[in-house]
Amino acid sequence: SKQDADEPKLATPLQLTGTPEELDQEFGTLLTSYTETRASLAEQAEATVTILNEAKKTSEKKATKAIAKPAANTESKGPEKSGEETPDDENGSNDSKPETPDAEQPAAVDSDNLWG
Repeated sequence: SKQDADEPKLATPLQLTGTPEELDQEFGTLLTSYTETRASLAEQAEATVTILNEAKKTSEKKATKAIAKPAANTESKGPEKSGEETPDDENGSNDSKPETPDAEQPAAVDSDNLWG
C-alpha cells in the first residue's frame, strides 16, 4: 500500500519460525498482536506525516506574510500628513520652495536635443 511505500519498515513481512505444535498453539495470538501493532505504527506514521504537513503549511504562510509586509511598507511610504506643523511652517503653508532666493534652478531641457 501507499503507507508501506512511505514507511519501508512497515512493509516488512511477518516471518514466524517454529514447530507445527508451536504454530498451532500461538499463531492466532501472534498474528492478532502483529496486525494490531502494525496498524498502530501505521496510524502513528500517518499522524506524524499529517502534523509535519500542517507545520509546513503554517511555515509557508508565515514566510509569505513576512515577504509581503516589507513590500506593503515600501509601497505605502510617502509624505505623511499628520496635521502638525513643523518648525519650518511658521505661516502654516507646506510649500517646499527653497529658503534661499538665489537657489539654482535646474537648467531647462531642450526637447529636441537632450544631450547638448
